[in-house]
Amino acid sequence: MLKLRKYPPRGFTLIELLVVVLIIGILAAIAIPQYQVAVGKARFSELKTIVKNIVESSTRYYLVNDAYPIKYQDLDLDFNVTAGEPGSVGGGFDFEINNKIACSVWGTNWNKAACYTLDNVGKYVMGYYVDKDTGKPVSCFATGKEDKSTIQHKICQKETDKTAEQGVCYNDDSGGYCFYSYP
Repeated sequence: MLKLRKYPPRGFTLIELLVVVLIIGILAAIAIPQYQVAVGKARFSELKTIVKNIVESSTRYYLVNDAYPIKYQDLDLDFNVTAGEPGSVGGGFDFEINNKIACSVWGTNWNKAACYTLDNVGKYVMGYYVDKDTGKPVSCFATGKEDKSTIQHKICQKETDKTAEQGVCYNDDSGGYCFYSYP
């Protein structure tokens, strides 16, 4: 009698491969948006920390000099500043950190410090404003007036406890922007 040898299967079937690809696709569809939200929240948290540091450093400068700083070098901060110039607001100044964050610090007619995340072409995406005198947050800034379901709008809405309809929006050449004020 002739014996037949049984060999183990040598690979996966097409159905098995399709199921694995389908499962990976479903996991990616769930994970990628959650990852983008987490990155957006982390960037906004970084903005908040930077603005807080600017306000604290400016307060220290004021206590020593009886005047607010007029340039980045007056601050006792050690950011990797890649650009800086006097601002257009009487005595204020602007600077960029790693070409990813732009900050504007108050002048005589503007009582706020603000920082914004920048996209790959240097346009504002999301921002955070703080009042110089109180150190309290004033507003959250998000680009895109028409679509208020973007990550930056959702972060601002959650941060300020406002709805999309409560954002004060303006038009500009880049698609508009909205401010969500803190209570």
